[in-house]
Amino acid sequence: MVTDTLDVNKITEPLQNIQILSLELQGKYDIEKSLIWMTEELGEVISAIRKKHDKEDISGEIGDLFAWIICLCNILD
Repeated sequence: MVTDTLDVNKITEPLQNIQILSLELQGKYDIEKSLIWMTEELGEVISAIRKKHDKEDISGEIGDLFAWIICLCNILD
Protein backbone atom coordinates (compact mmCIF):
# COMPACT_ATOMS: atom_id res chain seq x y z
CA MET A 1 0.00 0.00 0.00
CA VAL A 2 1.32 3.42 -0.97
CA THR A 3 1.21 5.91 1.87
CA ASP A 4 3.01 8.81 0.19
CA THR A 5 0.91 11.46 -1.46
CA LEU A 6 1.96 13.37 -4.53
CA ASP A 7 3.43 16.76 -3.73
CA VAL A 8 2.06 18.86 -6.59
CA ASN A 9 4.76 21.48 -6.03
CA LYS A 10 7.39 18.91 -6.98
CA ILE A 11 5.97 18.59 -10.49
CA THR A 12 4.51 22.05 -11.03
CA GLU A 13 7.81 23.91 -11.33
CA PRO A 14 9.46 21.43 -13.73
CA LEU A 15 6.34 21.41 -15.91
CA GLN A 16 6.27 25.21 -15.95
CA ASN A 17 9.93 25.22 -17.02
CA ILE A 18 9.15 22.77 -19.83
CA GLN A 19 6.24 24.93 -20.91
CA ILE A 20 8.40 28.07 -20.99
CA LEU A 21 11.13 26.30 -22.96
CA SER A 22 8.58 24.95 -25.41
CA LEU A 23 7.11 28.42 -25.90
CA GLU A 24 10.58 29.85 -26.54
CA LEU A 25 11.48 27.10 -29.03
CA GLN A 26 8.16 26.68 -30.83
CA GLY A 27 6.07 29.73 -30.12
CA LYS A 28 2.30 29.43 -30.22
CA TYR A 29 0.64 27.57 -33.04
CA ASP A 30 -2.89 27.70 -34.38
CA ILE A 31 -5.15 25.68 -32.08
CA GLU A 32 -6.94 23.80 -34.89
CA LYS A 33 -3.68 22.67 -36.51
CA SER A 34 -2.19 21.80 -33.13
CA LEU A 35 -5.16 19.59 -32.26
CA ILE A 36 -4.77 17.76 -35.58
CA TRP A 37 -1.02 17.25 -35.07
CA MET A 38 -1.56 16.13 -31.46
CA THR A 39 -4.21 13.63 -32.60
CA GLU A 40 -1.85 12.34 -35.29
CA GLU A 41 0.86 11.81 -32.67
CA LEU A 42 -1.60 9.94 -30.44
CA GLY A 43 -2.32 7.66 -33.40
CA GLU A 44 1.41 7.04 -33.81
CA VAL A 45 1.70 6.11 -30.12
CA ILE A 46 -1.19 3.67 -30.44
CA SER A 47 0.26 2.21 -33.64
CA ALA A 48 3.70 1.73 -32.09
CA ILE A 49 2.19 -0.05 -29.10
CA ARG A 50 -0.05 -2.27 -31.21
CA LYS A 51 2.81 -3.21 -33.53
CA LYS A 52 4.90 -4.02 -30.46
CA HIS A 53 7.70 -1.64 -31.38
CA ASP A 54 10.62 -1.48 -28.99
CA LYS A 55 10.49 0.79 -25.94
CA GLU A 56 12.74 3.40 -27.57
CA ASP A 57 10.35 3.85 -30.52
CA ILE A 58 7.32 3.99 -28.24
CA SER A 59 8.95 6.48 -25.87
CA GLY A 60 9.90 8.66 -28.84
CA GLU A 61 6.29 8.72 -30.00
CA ILE A 62 5.11 9.49 -26.45
CA GLY A 63 7.66 12.32 -26.34
CA ASP A 64 6.22 13.76 -29.56
CA LEU A 65 2.71 13.55 -28.10
CA PHE A 66 3.89 15.20 -24.88
CA ALA A 67 5.41 18.07 -26.89
CA TRP A 68 2.06 18.70 -28.58
CA ILE A 69 0.23 18.55 -25.26
CA ILE A 70 2.61 21.21 -23.91
CA CYS A 71 2.06 23.24 -27.08
CA LEU A 72 -1.69 23.04 -26.53
CA CYS A 73 -1.23 24.15 -22.91
CA ASN A 74 0.68 27.19 -24.16
CA ILE A 75 -2.05 28.06 -26.64
CA LEU A 76 -4.65 27.85 -23.90
CA ASP A 77 -2.42 29.71 -21.40
